[in-house]
Amino acid sequence: MTAQLPSGPHEATIDVVLPSGLLPGTGTERSSRASGWLAAWIVARKLDLVALAAVVTPVAIAHAWGMTRYPAFFDDEGTYVSQAYAVDNLHVLAPYAYWYDHPPLGWLLLGAWAKLFPVFSATLFAIAAARMLILLLLIVSSGLVYGIARRLGVRRSLSGFATLLFGLSPLAIHYQRMVLLDNIAVAWLLAAFFLALTPRRRLAAYAASALCLAAAVLTKETFLLFLPAIAYMIWTTCPATTRRFAFAVFGALFFCTAGFYPLFAALRGELLHGVHHTSLLDGIRFQLERTGGGSILAAGSGTQSLADTWLDLDPILLGFSIPLIPVLLAVRRLRPVGIALAIPVAMALRPGSYIPAMYVVGLLPFAAIAVPAVSEEAAKWSRRDHRRFAAAGKIAGALAAVALVAAPAAIAAPMWMKRDEQMFSTNDVSADERAVDWLAAHVSPDSTLLVDNTIWTDLVQRGFERDRTVWFYKLDLDPAVRMPWWRFDYVVRSNIFAGNLYWLPQSRLVFDHSEPVAVFTTKHERVEIRRVVQPQPAIHRYRAE
Repeated sequence: MTAQLPSGPHEATIDVVLPSGLLPGTGTERSSRASGWLAAWIVARKLDLVALAAVVTPVAIAHAWGMTRYPAFFDDEGTYVSQAYAVDNLHVLAPYAYWYDHPPLGWLLLGAWAKLFPVFSATLFAIAAARMLILLLLIVSSGLVYGIARRLGVRRSLSGFATLLFGLSPLAIHYQRMVLLDNIAVAWLLAAFFLALTPRRRLAAYAASALCLAAAVLTKETFLLFLPAIAYMIWTTCPATTRRFAFAVFGALFFCTAGFYPLFAALRGELLHGVHHTSLLDGIRFQLERTGGGSILAAGSGTQSLADTWLDLDPILLGFSIPLIPVLLAVRRLRPVGIALAIPVAMALRPGSYIPAMYVVGLLPFAAIAVPAVSEEAAKWSRRDHRRFAAAGKIAGALAAVALVAAPAAIAAPMWMKRDEQMFSTNDVSADERAVDWLAAHVSPDSTLLVDNTIWTDLVQRGFERDRTVWFYKLDLDPAVRMPWWRFDYVVRSNIFAGNLYWLPQSRLVFDHSEPVAVFTTKHERVEIRRVVQPQPAIHRYRAE
């Protein structure tokens, strides 16, 4: 570039060489280079992208088909959706006092999603609308399962098989559709695994992995169980020259990011126990002291009943993958998957441990990867030269590899097709929807209602007063909610409500003083709208009539 000095007796020109970043057209050139790099990346991975699309598409269709009708709205879904409603509309963490039962990142993300998609409206049912976000996260998680399997050295066909196992199991169809913190945390967890398996051992990937794992823990604290698996993976795959530094960066970023939760509680003055406020310490103590369901080996225990429920939905995926844990731990490159399965399974096997129904969600991706990964290892073993018995070794390894994939596929295919078809055609939410519509049409908006949390948000969105629409748990457990039974006008009895009356005396009192005025049922659900009978002398009622 030529620059000319001001005119005068010593007029001259000077050639100035500017950096390329300051030259005209540089932005276009950079854009061209970026698009060229993207095109080259797509060409280099076109087979993987085709395989990924081929397996993720049926998974997405299977989960989208009937997801607003099955499974029935779950109480935890109602809790997280109502908390997201509070974030979006009330600018607080919960419609009642936030008591640190779980970190809030999950419903903060759901509240942010509500800014883009109309989750909270008078025409859509909130839980059904919120399941759209879970569907998108399921698609992302399915792609990450494929990517993790590929980075573990599993061939394309078997990586696709892992993705199908992850997404099409009846366990997956049942639990992965729900608005659960576990389904949000799994996406963060799988991203952390994928990044930690960076083939170029990049420090930036390890740092991003730490942030994703911290996000998973800030969504559901039980995902801290997967920290040892990722830490082991980074320690064993990182080059020795940078191992300590990479591990230190990972650890520092993880603990500083996850530490935001106790810092948040401390800044609110709610870190330690207090008489007049909730606290993080009380929330942790509650989670640790929750009454367990008994040993999984004890006949009739709650934990065994839950395991039977999982196995009734799908005995194939867990039944084939959990016995493979010793093999996964014995093979170095598969050991992180083995650790990710072994620790949660060991925690579930503890006598007296408390295992929630959605606990299985964190196991599903690693159970899906286990079967094809071990099959790939058996196939690789068959190709090695064993000197003696080389032919026998190849034959045995090949048969083992085929059996590990063919056996679960042959057994699962007809069973899964039958179970999944039942789920696609079942409508377990219509009772809740009809009950909300009936209340909106026949009950005054200023009535006082005792309800299940699965319909709390929908009733508030349809004009019922928030302070007069009471979640039944809070009537007994929240000191800020004190209301005598005769102050209520209606109580909505659901299966969840009825199943908890034995330990909630105040809610039981309201229920006992009510009579049904409308009943809505599905195959598995029964919802009763009951009018509370006010304490008036019988003679007054007759005269009024």
